[in-house]
Amino acid sequence: MSRSVWIVLLLLAIWIFLGIYFWRNNPFENSNNAKNSPCVVSWELKDASNVIAKSDATFNFAESSANIKQLDPSLTEAVNKISSYLKKNSKKVITIIGYHDHEETNANGTLRELALARANVVKSLLTKKGVPDSQLQVKPMVYDHKKENSDCVINGVINRGASFLMGASK
Repeated sequence: MSRSVWIVLLLLAIWIFLGIYFWRNNPFENSNNAKNSPCVVSWELKDASNVIAKSDATFNFAESSANIKQLDPSLTEAVNKISSYLKKNSKKVITIIGYHDHEETNANGTLRELALARANVVKSLLTKKGVPDSQLQVKPMVYDHKKENSDCVINGVINRGASFLMGASK
């Protein structure tokens, strides 16, 4: 075969390899955007019928870790709105739920403690914005991807590592 045919075959092989790689591991995907993952859902926090905050993004954590990933801009905006709301409504309480997956591990303790650590990381985001500790409760919860029929751990990142619930007034 001529040299030009080998070059074309080599380029074709590289093209196929890169196509398969990017099809399986999309590096351009925003991992905490609801459009990209079946386990990430749009959410909103309501007080009665008033929407306090909403976002298409979720809190993402490194797998088996309480290290939070960079926040999506819409999530940062939602955290700011929750913070403002709680500071204006000192009798309101929210619960921050930290999640863990059955298949994760926690070198520092139990999976329940991992979920609590994640909830406390989100809690600290709000306390740093001036929300009193007394308005924030934390709770651990398991995310069972087999029951939910989707895997929340994608590329070493757990999507939906935390969520909010409006609690009763103090």
